[in-house]
Amino acid sequence: MIKTYKFELRPTKAQITAFSNQLAVHSTLYNVALATKQAQFTATGKSDSCFTQIKALIPSVRQSDAGKLCNYSSLQQTVRRLHKNYAAIYSGRGGKPRHKPLSSITYSKESDGWKLKGESLYLQNVGEVEIIKHREVIGDLLSLTVKLENNKFCACISVESGVEAIKATGNGVIGLDYGMKSFITTSNGDKVTHPEPLKRKLKALKKVNRQIKASSGQRKSKKAKARRKIYEKVRNQRRDFAHKLSRKLVNENNYIAVEDLNHAGLVSSISNINRKGADLAVAQFYQLLSYKAESAGRQFVKVNPAYTSQTCYCCGNKKVIPLTQREYDCECGNKMDRDTNAAKNILSAALKRVPVLAVGLHSIASNHA
Repeated sequence: MIKTYKFELRPTKAQITAFSNQLAVHSTLYNVALATKQAQFTATGKSDSCFTQIKALIPSVRQSDAGKLCNYSSLQQTVRRLHKNYAAIYSGRGGKPRHKPLSSITYSKESDGWKLKGESLYLQNVGEVEIIKHREVIGDLLSLTVKLENNKFCACISVESGVEAIKATGNGVIGLDYGMKSFITTSNGDKVTHPEPLKRKLKALKKVNRQIKASSGQRKSKKAKARRKIYEKVRNQRRDFAHKLSRKLVNENNYIAVEDLNHAGLVSSISNINRKGADLAVAQFYQLLSYKAESAGRQFVKVNPAYTSQTCYCCGNKKVIPLTQREYDCECGNKMDRDTNAAKNILSAALKRVPVLAVGLHSIASNHA
C-alpha cells in the first residue's frame, strides 16, 4: 500500500529564494500549458496530449536562467498535474482548472532531483534542507512533493509499504457509532468527546474578522495573516486528535466495525449544526482509521447504518425514539444508552456479514454476536 509521510522543512533564506524561483518557473509552465490547452479546445475541439505538451513546452521553459535550475522530471510532473485535473473533470470528480501560482513541486523517484539524507533533504539546485523527522520513513521511496503552506515549507514523501501485522492489546473486536453529542461511542460502552477546536477559536475568529473589515493596507494584511494562523492551528488540532484516536483504536482491536456514512449527507442547512459537523470532520477520521487498519492488517468493516439506533440489541424489536431520549428502553427489559445500543448493533451486523478471520478471536466475537 502507498503511504505518505509529511515533515516540516527548515530552509535557509538562500534556499527559500532558490525554491521560490523554481516555483515561479513551474507556475509559468502550468499556466502556459493551460492557456495552450484552452486555446486548442476553442479552435478545434481537442488539444495536445500530455506527452506532446511536455515535448513542446519544457525545452523553451528551460532556456531561461531560472528554468535551467529546475529538475526536468519535476517540470514533467507539473504538466501531468494539469492533465490529471482535466481527467478528473471528465470523470466528474473535479472543477475547471484555472490560472494560478503553484505552491508545490512534485519530484518523481529518489535520486532524480531529490534524496533523503538522515536529518536533511537534498533538492537539486536548492541544497540540503533541514528536515524535522518526527518518525522514520519505512518503505520504498516513490515520490516527493515540497509544499509551501502558510509561509512554511513541508515535504510529503510517498512510499510503497507492506502490511505490518501488529498484535492487538485490547478486546479484539469493536463497533463504533458516530454522533454529534459524543463523537464516538463504542460497543464496549466507552464514549469519546471531540475537542472541537473550531468552536474554541470562534471568539478569536470573530474578533479578527471584525478587525479585517475595519482596517486597510498593511494592518489588513497583518490581520489576514493572523486569521490564517488560527485556521492552521484548528486544522492541526483536529488532525492530531483524529490521528491519535484512530491509532489507539487500531492498536487495541483486530476487528473494527463502523457505519457506512454518506459524509456529504451529514452537511446540514442549519448553520450551527453544519459548522459543528465540519469541526468534527468524521470523514477525515474514517479515512485515517481505514488506512491505519489496512496497514496494520486489521479487519475494517462498514455496515449500513439504517435502524441501528432504533433496533433493540437484545431482542431485535424496532421502535422510533426521539433524539432527546438518550436511553433505549425496550419492552424486553433492555435499558441501555442509545448510542451504545447502536454501536452493538453495528458490530453485530458487521460480524454477520464479515466474520472474524483471526482464529484466536472467534470466542470474543461470539460474545458480541
